[in-house]
Amino acid sequence: MKRTPTRGVNRRNVLAGSFALGVSATLGTPGFAATRAGKKPKILVIGGGIGGMVTAIGLVKKGFEVEVHEQTKVLKEIGAGLTIPRNSMRTFDAIGIWPQVAAVSSGGGKGGGAYVHYQTREILTGSLGFDWDSHPTSPEQGGLAHRAHVHDILVGEFRRIAPGKLFLDHHLETFTQDRKGVRATFANGDHAEGELLIGCDGISSVCQKTMFGQLMPTTFTGVVAFRTLVPRTEQLQPYLTEGVSCKYVGPSAGLNRYGIAGGKILNCVALVKTDSWDKEGWTTPTTHEEFLSYFRDFHENAQQIIKQAPADNLFKYGLRDREPLPTWIKGRAVLLGDAAHPMLPYLAR
Repeated sequence: MKRTPTRGVNRRNVLAGSFALGVSATLGTPGFAATRAGKKPKILVIGGGIGGMVTAIGLVKKGFEVEVHEQTKVLKEIGAGLTIPRNSMRTFDAIGIWPQVAAVSSGGGKGGGAYVHYQTREILTGSLGFDWDSHPTSPEQGGLAHRAHVHDILVGEFRRIAPGKLFLDHHLETFTQDRKGVRATFANGDHAEGELLIGCDGISSVCQKTMFGQLMPTTFTGVVAFRTLVPRTEQLQPYLTEGVSCKYVGPSAGLNRYGIAGGKILNCVALVKTDSWDKEGWTTPTTHEEFLSYFRDFHENAQQIIKQAPADNLFKYGLRDREPLPTWIKGRAVLLGDAAHPMLPYLAR
């Protein structure tokens, strides 16, 4: 069954609202009120990525006791650039970290960026901006940032307001639940108990598998993404005549590049159509030759982004999707983010 696009409604607002309803429904599980008498409810967040950390910070600031359990031994956010729409900026403002996020985000320049023809560079929509050092001036303005910089802010804020509640090397094996609470078991032999579990553990979610007895299959969408980070050097500057943010649109491929880290680095993500893809993960290495093979007919400005990228910072990954789950809630457990609804990058609003 194909998905029916939401018309006239911001899809991320719908998803955020649905998650809020899911948490509310889970908090209303029979027996929850009895277990929280005389103490702050304790919530286990499984996964310390951006979604997990935002959720944990928001819950702590609403008076909940929260533990975050992350499977990696060293907490760091992989990936590259991050487009932060206004909805997300409002969320950062609501949990009290918007000033820090704005400080590490580019405003994209006054023009905000443009879609241009892949060969002629004719502006198809939008406008060009050339202020490489701009920052968002309010939560009503989106921004462009490095994922790692935003993630560092989130981790630092959680550790400030909930010291000692972030646990690393906690790879979830399973969890059980009853009327009194939920108990999580980790691969290192540790256990954690709480009254609610929120699964933020990504597209290969152990939480989803535990809740429903299986991990729902994903399907390859026919699109592969190439990504890289490119220093904005003097050698590259002559090829940046489309400003801070630009998307080159071709018939079967597109290249999006924009400045992050105060305009010192260009994030580049390119999407191409292909017939097959059998690899998992986000960090499959690629080469300049393979990357360029899809963009030989693009304007030289676009090709130079690829040509000047560091050889050790070229990656590719297949875009995968999943049919909607019948529910994100089961008893005292609820799913969030890719664990519940993996979203393609075109839905970044």
